[in-house]
Amino acid sequence: MAAYFASVLAVDVEPEMIAAGRDEASRRGVKNIAWLVERAEDLELAAASIDLITIGEAFHRLDQKRILERARRWLRPGGALATLGGEPIWRGEEHWKQAVVEVVNRWTAGSRGNPDQQLCGGPSDELRTAGFEVEEHESVVERTWTCDSIVGFMFSTSVASHRALKGRGREFEADLRRALLEVVPSDRFRSMQKFSFTLGRLAM
Repeated sequence: MAAYFASVLAVDVEPEMIAAGRDEASRRGVKNIAWLVERAEDLELAAASIDLITIGEAFHRLDQKRILERARRWLRPGGALATLGGEPIWRGEEHWKQAVVEVVNRWTAGSRGNPDQQLCGGPSDELRTAGFEVEEHESVVERTWTCDSIVGFMFSTSVASHRALKGRGREFEADLRRALLEVVPSDRFRSMQKFSFTLGRLAM
């Protein structure tokens, strides 16, 4: 996003995530990003000073009412808030995805249930209630996963993080790898993955 704006403020509550962002920006030679370890809900920004706010895969973790009230104050007229999302790895009819669900449910007391029966989508209703004009966009891309990327993804989630697994991450990883490679021994797991964003725009 930095190429499209004069300046960017990148905020995350986890210092490790800010460090990863700094490293990636440095690798790409991007110099117009300021970095801040902070809760988004606690930010102090000038009124009408922001053109675009993006929230990737985290809106459900925020104090939504508070962040939307603050976003309305921070954004310039015509400014927008975009929540970004990708369809979870465990949704779909591919056999390897069913293997992921079976392993994760076994290790997390059935936390995923039947993911294909769960609704997906952005916070359109919340944005409208907060006074935003809402647009929804989506695209579908082909993606090839590996055991490494699937395991890494699962460890990044709240349900199967190392913290949630209480020190049994290595055992979970071994179980997941075994189940995946039984289904697809080539270690190439193809899927069509849906990505979307919900855009809430303030009136001019």
